[in-house]
Amino acid sequence: MNPSETVLQAIKRLGKKSGTSANASSRWNTKKKKKTTTQKETSNDENGGEEDKRRMLELTELADDVLHRGFIEIYHETYEKLSHRIRFQESGRLDLNKATDDASDMFGDNFDVTKAEEPKAGGSKEEAEAMTASAITWEFKWENTDESKVYGPHSSGEMQQWVDDGYFSDGVWVRRADQPESQFYTSKRVDFDLYI
Repeated sequence: MNPSETVLQAIKRLGKKSGTSANASSRWNTKKKKKTTTQKETSNDENGGEEDKRRMLELTELADDVLHRGFIEIYHETYEKLSHRIRFQESGRLDLNKATDDASDMFGDNFDVTKAEEPKAGGSKEEAEAMTASAITWEFKWENTDESKVYGPHSSGEMQQWVDDGYFSDGVWVRRADQPESQFYTSKRVDFDLYI
């Protein structure tokens, strides 16, 4: 890889040099150029092309291996970033697999339920008030006009219960109570379950 070059850019660069052109016109132009060069230049280009092809395949295999280990951003990493990560990993200060540990990744194969965060039972009154204060609340109005009366704030749980009970069958206009300058949206577009 060259400095400031991503893995994807390096693969593209090496792939073009190895003679694996993307379209027919590129292959035809390459063939036409080969006919005009001398035999000596052609053999040198082929040797360089074989070396580039080998390097491209090696880089692709390494990137694929890293991708399978869970580091999905490998193709967008630059030479410098990769060098930095390798140095830190060798020194023991960086673990690329830490972020993708299956035991703590709920989508991983070996998800450990005991490591998942559980709500704390029996917290203090201050903690309960802080939790309630940080919960998202909503304001609603029956019509989307400036003159309509605004009701609220109401918790996400209340809003979802009213939707489930059919009180908003025709829909109402809602917005988050902590964003009083924002516009109202139809309640049919808002999934209150996401905020519970």
